Amino acid sequence: MRLESNFRKRTFIKITAFLISLCLTVTLLTAYTHPIVCDGAQVQTVSVNAQNIDAAALQIDTLLMQEKSVTLKVKGKQTASAKLIAKLQRKIKKTNGQGVIFHYSFVKTKGKRTTYSISSAQASLYKYSVKFIKKLYTTERAKYTNDATALIAQDYYAYPKETTRMLRTAYDMISIWLDYNYNDSLIGQYADEDMTVIIENQSIKTNAATLARSNRKTYKSLLKKIDLSVIIKKITVSDDNTVFVTLKSFREFKKIKKVKSLFTNKSFWYETYYSTIDNKKSAKKSNLSDPNAHTLMLTNQTSILVAQSDFYRLSNAMKIWAIADSGYFACNTTRPAYGMLYRLHKGTYDMGAKGMKYLYRNKATGKCIHYASYEELTFKQLGIYVDKCAYFNHAWTVVRVKNSDGKVLWIPFDYGIGPSTKLAVSSSVKNKYLKTEAMRYRTYLCMTKGAPTYKNFKTSDFK
Repeated sequence: MRLESNFRKRTFIKITAFLISLCLTVTLLTAYTHPIVCDGAQVQTVSVNAQNIDAAALQIDTLLMQEKSVTLKVKGKQTASAKLIAKLQRKIKKTNGQGVIFHYSFVKTKGKRTTYSISSAQASLYKYSVKFIKKLYTTERAKYTNDATALIAQDYYAYPKETTRMLRTAYDMISIWLDYNYNDSLIGQYADEDMTVIIENQSIKTNAATLARSNRKTYKSLLKKIDLSVIIKKITVSDDNTVFVTLKSFREFKKIKKVKSLFTNKSFWYETYYSTIDNKKSAKKSNLSDPNAHTLMLTNQTSILVAQSDFYRLSNAMKIWAIADSGYFACNTTRPAYGMLYRLHKGTYDMGAKGMKYLYRNKATGKCIHYASYEELTFKQLGIYVDKCAYFNHAWTVVRVKNSDGKVLWIPFDYGIGPSTKLAVSSSVKNKYLKTEAMRYRTYLCMTKGAPTYKNFKTSDFK
């Protein structure tokens, strides 16, 4: 009996040991097939199909902003699922409001579903990219946002077509001039100070015209090339000496050939309100003395920035313009309020999320190669094609973007838009590669596949 009992005990021990060994083997195999999450975060699974893509984008954004790993179960095999992922990326840009995309890895295709994974490191990169772009754009818009520019933004929404906005503003400005200065106008031939003047069918629609009311010089610039017959339909005097001035409708006004050719000419508005590198006629200082002058210049990119509070709504060309105008990547030798610091030694660049944290926390420093690397990181997070280039001991990036008209712009980004003109290079290098603007663009673009070897854009293309 004792021998039988010992046998049973030994048998039980062997079976138990075998089962434990089997469990360990299965566990190791499972870990090999499905990697263990080392950061302790629980992996969340999100199913994606054409019907739930909006909800999926919202869920993914929420998880990534919490820096959580995500497994995507996407309907369709690899090709079909890739199309859904592309659609999801467009949705996620809108969801986060900053135009930022997420990065992911292919895992496997099984049956009618394809699995992708977003690691916690990729989630962290997404999170700090959203935070960085939001802070950069908020800081950029703050330079232009005041009561006047907020009103101008309303004009942008009311008349999104630039030529219509120009014509409507001109129509309103002339109408206002008649109302407040009729003795200086054609109406003065019919009325004196003792007579009542009534402007019929007058309707002011644009805030730009109202804001310019106090700027007499602006109005004189506007009216010096036209006569008021372009807006006055008829003038009649009643028996009680009341002067009735009937205006042409805006529809009638904008059809006049002289009106259309003058007021849709960008150089007219540049000359009146603003000067840019694209306009050979510089604006007069007297016109620029008005603090709101730049907001009234209807072709200025600042009007677009003020009108668009969400960065993702900008065209990719305007995204680049906004980033450049913010001065974040300018060659600053002292730390700006929000921007990189140029430092010849001890740059702080790091790949991925850590680098993006440096940008967001205003800790990014370095020389040209660090600038180019940070620019590349930023542009990739916005889904923009970017190429990092280096030559004659200098580095920069080249981006390919479209504006709102669909025009493709190839832009060297070197501390801002275009090649830098202040590089510390030898006279021989300068004379060979950088002496003229044409030479600089050819040098900066020639190493990027598909790019032209000349500047293919102007300031007015940023829209």
